[in-house]
Amino acid sequence: MEIEFETRAEDQQARDEANPPVSTWAYRGIQIGFFFLYAGPAVLPLFISRQWIAGSIFLTVYSGFWVWVMTLAKQRQPWIPPDGTLIRIRLSPEGLAELEPKASTWISWQLFESVTMHPSAVQLLLKSKGNVLIPTRVFASDEVRDQFVQLAQQYVAACPAEPTGEFPAADDPYLPAWTRGLSQSIEYQNDADQLAYVANGGLTPGKRSNIYLSSLFTSVFLLGSLAALVVGMLIVMATYDPSGRDFGGDAKVVMYFSSAAWFVSALVATSTMFRWIHRFRMHPSFLTPRQLTISSKGYLLRSATATLCGTWDNLSQVDQNEEFLALKNLDEQLICVVPKSVFPNPQMAQEFADEAILTWQEARQIDEAELVDDIIQAEVVDGDNPYRSPHA
Repeated sequence: MEIEFETRAEDQQARDEANPPVSTWAYRGIQIGFFFLYAGPAVLPLFISRQWIAGSIFLTVYSGFWVWVMTLAKQRQPWIPPDGTLIRIRLSPEGLAELEPKASTWISWQLFESVTMHPSAVQLLLKSKGNVLIPTRVFASDEVRDQFVQLAQQYVAACPAEPTGEFPAADDPYLPAWTRGLSQSIEYQNDADQLAYVANGGLTPGKRSNIYLSSLFTSVFLLGSLAALVVGMLIVMATYDPSGRDFGGDAKVVMYFSSAAWFVSALVATSTMFRWIHRFRMHPSFLTPRQLTISSKGYLLRSATATLCGTWDNLSQVDQNEEFLALKNLDEQLICVVPKSVFPNPQMAQEFADEAILTWQEARQIDEAELVDDIIQAEVVDGDNPYRSPHA
């Protein structure tokens, strides 16, 4: 069964209905809650020990820094296809195909959890908590919509535990011609910590830190800073007795350093905490073996249960660091994180990454209509190194 439709601005109602957005008030409340968690233990001992001026200065500095951080980390709005984007949804016994002008996705039924009908949309929920949404307006009638939903539900219920064949097949009519006969490919498999690290902080310079050591160091700094703040507060409060005034000045200095150490350590600890959360919540489907193929036209990512195919201008970012190459789609979601360690040697890894970044940058400046399949043949790689960049 197949349906075809063009996107409209009114489809936002269907998206909000199926995936209610976090309200602005709730989002601000979470921000304020985290701020008090960070700044509270850092300034409360100063006010308890009657250091009103110092406490006010530190609170003002922390507040300013927090506002700046939250301004940089704005609530992400999902990318919405422009009005008039043609989308084709095709159901088959093997899986669902979502076909768009610049990107297509084939998903086996093994990855779907349920099919739900909302007043404004049909939602096909993935086990990874992603989803495919189809506005109910695109169906010719309620009977056609019900038939679509029932067929999808039957496919989900009847699918075997593992895929029984390649999906899509090599001769799938919707698989672009430029994806055939390509040689610049790499097979890889992620572990949960790799994906959690990149998803949490992006591609930072250098290699990723050891999550166990990071957790240990941040815990030590937090506990040490809090202990110094409490001891300093008790000493300063004791100096109200004339016999203890000689110790008050040194204790204040220790408190000021400990206050800053707590605030910074709390920020670092949050990053480590979210890395643990991403790691534990990582769905197994993200950790299966896969193959990434690149060409001057676009990228093709295959696994046993899903295939993503798109032109380079369908990506918002192609980036690398010492350890990874990562691709993000226009919705700022990670498409793939390729460990450079899977290449035969560092040179091949660097050439593959450079080629991906270069072709993505060029695609942003060249109209897609000007690219023809003949370019693919002009960039066929020769020599013994199948990862060598044609631009080299």
